[in-house]
Parts: sequence; structure tokens; C-alpha cells
Amino acid sequence: MQEQTGVPTVGVIPMLDVTLPEEDGVWLDSRAAATDADAGFVAIARLPRVSNLDEFAPLGPLARWVSRPDELAGARAVIIPGSKSTAADLNWLRQTGLAAGITRLAGAGVPVLGVCGGLQMLGQSIRDPHGIEGRVPGAGVPGLGLLDLHTEFMPDKTTVQTTFTDPETGFALTGYEIHHGQTRAGGGVQTLAPGLLWRQGNVRGTYLHGLLENPAYLERFLGWAGLPLPPGLDSLDARLDAIAAQVRAGLDWSVIEGML
Repeated sequence: MQEQTGVPTVGVIPMLDVTLPEEDGVWLDSRAAATDADAGFVAIARLPRVSNLDEFAPLGPLARWVSRPDELAGARAVIIPGSKSTAADLNWLRQTGLAAGITRLAGAGVPVLGVCGGLQMLGQSIRDPHGIEGRVPGAGVPGLGLLDLHTEFMPDKTTVQTTFTDPETGFALTGYEIHHGQTRAGGGVQTLAPGLLWRQGNVRGTYLHGLLENPAYLERFLGWAGLPLPPGLDSLDARLDAIAAQVRAGLDWSVIEGML
């Protein structure tokens, strides 16, 4: 009989309790609403085609993803995140009643923030003359009208790392842009950073993904909402380094090197 050989054990890696960014919105379906409405929270529209949802991780337990207007009750701030299909998700906001609910809260002075696609939805109009989102070329849709902005989708996509100083807060902000939309401002909105950040009363819109990953801005945003800072979250690089260190500590590298 031929002797059978097994695969050597090179170590045991323990269960790692390290928070990593989610890749898509599937996890939101099973996430419980752990926040106390009486204590206040940040409502984030759970768009069907949401994008870049990991950038809101710094909100921690203050974040509550909402799909119905009744879930806005008790919200101290509202975020409309980015979208892979802005016009379709804007239509979803209207169909669910969230659009009307967000508009009411904005009128009551609740801070509202739109990021990328969310920024475009908050504007006056969205045009897609080249059919970038698969719609009939030239077709346009009205926005929520909370920011005096007009967006047009262009064939060239902006993808760039960005750093600028926000004149409203004085903070240096870093993040990234990834969008087809080009947005121009009307006379009713304040341009805080050309092409990047606008404000109209308590409503703000930005093309900067990762805005709330800037700790100073996160604290200011929550201050506008009357909310405390959540427990701190280490940077993504620090969390990945922690995983690497625990994996290395749990493995016999002399065995692994002998296999190479």
C-alpha cells in the first residue's frame, strides 16, 4: 500500500474581531437598528444601487440605514449616499416617500448631506444627454430642489484623489472623486469649494467621497446635528496591519518557507 501523507498544520489563526469595510449593500438587509431614536441618529437612505457605503463607517452606531419615511422619525441628520444609477435611485426615493420625508426634515432645519449621486439628487435637475446611465439620451429628471445645482452627465469620468480646504470650517479635507456628473451652481447656493462642496442653509452636497472620514469634519457634522462623537475607529491601514500581525503570529513561518 502506498503511504499517505497529510498536509502539515502550519498554525491556527484565532477569530479576528477587526471591522473591515463592506463591499456592497447586502449586509444592510440583516443589520438591526441598534440605535435609540430618542437619543438621535443619522439616517442614511438605503438606496437600491448604493455605492461607496463603507465611507460612513466612522458614524458607528449613530448610523441608521432607512428605507421608509417612518424610519426618519428621530433623525438628527440625513445623508443621501452615492449611487450607481442616480436617476433610478432618485425615483426610488420618491416612490418610497423618503424624498418627501427628507424634504420635510430639511425644511425643519435638520442637517442634510448628499454625497456624489446624493448631491446630484438634492439639486434642481439632472440631465443625461449621452445616455451614460442607460436612459434615453437627452432625457432629464428634476431633483429634490434642496440645492440650486444643475448636473449633466458627461462621457469622461472624473477619478481623482482630492485635497482642499473647506472655507466654512477651515479644515483641510481629503478624499476621492469618482463621477460622470458635472455640476454647475445657480445663484441660490453657496459654493464652498468649486466643483466639490456646496451649501444652501442646512443642506450640503459634495463630490468628495470620504468626507466624514476626516475626523475634524465628522465632529463638526455631528455637532450641527447635536450628536456626540461615536467610539473611535482606527484607520483602515491600521486595521489591516493588525490582521497581518495576528496572522503572522499564528503561523509557523519556517514550515511555510520550506514549502516555497
